[in-house]
Amino acid sequence: MRTKLIIVDSNDNIIDHRFYDDVDDFKNAIYRVSRLWLEDKEGNILLSKRSANITNPNLWSFAAAGMNDEGETYESSIIREAQEELGLKIDSPKLIGKLFLKYPNRQIFSANFRTVLDEVKPSFKYNKEEVGDVRWFTRKELANFLEDNESECVPLLKEIITKLKLI
Repeated sequence: MRTKLIIVDSNDNIIDHRFYDDVDDFKNAIYRVSRLWLEDKEGNILLSKRSANITNPNLWSFAAAGMNDEGETYESSIIREAQEELGLKIDSPKLIGKLFLKYPNRQIFSANFRTVLDEVKPSFKYNKEEVGDVRWFTRKELANFLEDNESECVPLLKEIITKLKLI
């Protein structure tokens, strides 16, 4: 089944739906994206390395993220993405901020959620079609990693984390 994405106006009001396969044909469109900031009970942060098969291949990103499908809210989208990408069931992720972001080839509204797990650095059976690797970082390790390896991260990752004051 082909998936349709939500297209919004500059105020984040839904105005249309487009097939995912056609995203690059609509460079002036604004899409909705949900992202998950995942921490364990000691405050360690999980990043996921995107697989070689998807957009921004082999780059580090939030624990889970994805475009919102037709009929989804920001929250229902991140719940689905966490399950699909990490095999992680989350119930009530906390919204920590929404940003409007401009990339060279698209614009998005990004709703950013936070979930804290009751465990310390649990392992995941992640979906290898979407996730190439996962890694836990302390806040200090993540700050150093972003400073020294920004080119190994998805565009604007450091900027988003800074704007949301996550580290």
